[in-house]
Amino acid sequence: MGALLVTVAMVGVFVLSKTDEGPPATEYLVLRSGVDAGDQIDLTDVSLVAMNLPDEVAATALRSTDGLEGATALAYLRDGSLLDIRDLRGAAIVQGAAIGAIHELTLPVPTDRAPADLRRGDRVTMLAYSASARDLRTAVEDALVLTYDSGPSDGFSNSNEGRLTLALDNADDVVALTLLSYDSLTVVLTSRSVDDAYPARLDRDIDTTIPGEAAA
Repeated sequence: MGALLVTVAMVGVFVLSKTDEGPPATEYLVLRSGVDAGDQIDLTDVSLVAMNLPDEVAATALRSTDGLEGATALAYLRDGSLLDIRDLRGAAIVQGAAIGAIHELTLPVPTDRAPADLRRGDRVTMLAYSASARDLRTAVEDALVLTYDSGPSDGFSNSNEGRLTLALDNADDVVALTLLSYDSLTVVLTSRSVDDAYPARLDRDIDTTIPGEAAA
């Protein structure tokens, strides 16, 4: 009760702005604890408080927790402040479900090394082959496809390349895949299959020598 009173006091300036309208009839989300920029919003961080707000403030103030789980704060949000839609980046929605805070990575991939019917919500494994080192690696496993466009690129990639946007929840995977994207990438579809089991991660010491080239 004490925390709620503090919260109400901090947003009281908004309530007082329209006291002539009678008792508050609408509840808005107020932060119960501060959230750092880049952190996910947890439903335990917010509470609903009834208040009257000016129209320009109410237009962007959140009234429900629907879709809030997994949203990311775009700036430091102080405890006791109204939750404003402009301060949040919504969680990516795939097949009707929020997937939480993510890193989005867009990269060019050869169209002849990617399934033509890739679609949002598919899971893929990215393989990277270095011709100079004759080395095949697993760049990332079970990455979520957000978009795939194999059409004209307006300069982002050449006509033989598509643009694949992946959702990655690990920053290390973003760095690793970015570095390996300079090699030849192959996109392996790991969802929509009868048996979704995938072989163990490829190691660097796998023999990737092309038959007939050993003697050379």
